[in-house]
Amino acid sequence: MNFSDQVQHARELRADLVDFVAGPRFQRTVESRFAAVRPYLTSDFDAWEQAVDELLFAQTSDETPTLLERFLSTRLNLTDGDIALLELWRDANVQGLFQVQAREDEILDLLNLVDDIHYETYAIEGADSVRTAVRGSYLQARILPVGPAWITSGVLQVFPSRDRLNVGARVARLLQFDPTAAHRNPERVEKARELLRTHHAVFLELFGADLVPGTGAEAAERYRAFLASDAEPAAGIMPFPEELAGSADVAIFHDKTRGVGFLEGYSAVEAAHRDPAGSPSGRDLLDDWLDDNAVAASVLSDLAGRHPHTVDALYRELLQRPDFTWAADGDALLHEHKASWFDPHTLPALAVLPQIALDAVLEQRGTSAR
Repeated sequence: MNFSDQVQHARELRADLVDFVAGPRFQRTVESRFAAVRPYLTSDFDAWEQAVDELLFAQTSDETPTLLERFLSTRLNLTDGDIALLELWRDANVQGLFQVQAREDEILDLLNLVDDIHYETYAIEGADSVRTAVRGSYLQARILPVGPAWITSGVLQVFPSRDRLNVGARVARLLQFDPTAAHRNPERVEKARELLRTHHAVFLELFGADLVPGTGAEAAERYRAFLASDAEPAAGIMPFPEELAGSADVAIFHDKTRGVGFLEGYSAVEAAHRDPAGSPSGRDLLDDWLDDNAVAASVLSDLAGRHPHTVDALYRELLQRPDFTWAADGDALLHEHKASWFDPHTLPALAVLPQIALDAVLEQRGTSAR
């Protein structure tokens, strides 16, 4: 099968997906998604196309399968090649904002503003569907891999080059929702890691340590100070958890590979390290922390290091292991319960904003300041 045949087959396979979603089985689901997207699009047709595309490809939660996954699980007559292609569409589709670098008929050279990668893309609705996508304009679209290139999927929104800041704001929002979208590009991953290391140095300079205990109100104020000190905005910066604002025991910490985190009950856990027999609530919370991936491995190792004379008794009671010693067993314990914190391939939870998004964010800040 040559590449032209691959594209044609991909068109037909996507049409089968659309027919599947349009059936009576999913009518209410489509109507609900249609109502959600209609205010943002110019016609009912576009809203219906967008609703179908999102239901097929956009993962809304880990528990809810996409309709593409439902199609894969119910269609028994699919060939091995079709299954492989659909699984690729499930795992490697790209929703992005692109700048058009060149166009010839229905073939576009697109630069993804989110991950800074070029995608040779075929508009499956034909050249007329992208006639306004001239060089320098912007395109918001989902694209699907087919052989060595990509095809468009769903609604294509074209923005003229003069809408640069509007497009930049959209890029910033997309990255704020999913900063890992930038991490398809290894260079973007390294930039994010560099930014985290810079943030860590800023945190240490401000507070003198990588973890600071206090109240929820104090943690919120420290977080505001940390964010205000950051000269370069980033995507994926989490808001302060408002449910912690009234707590009397909240620590803020910064990990140089993961960024900022908050721990309610830190002082109780530290009390259990000082006196394992005297703080059962702190010991119970430490038990929870062992299996809570939001709690950095470095937090536990730091607590152990600051209480060398009592940490063994604490973990012997907690784990019901009378022979446990932190010196001999602590590292293995952390690697067992906090494996992802030691994985060098774990992606950062934030992303460096590309210049177009950075310009839009700074413009918005300047406008609000005025």
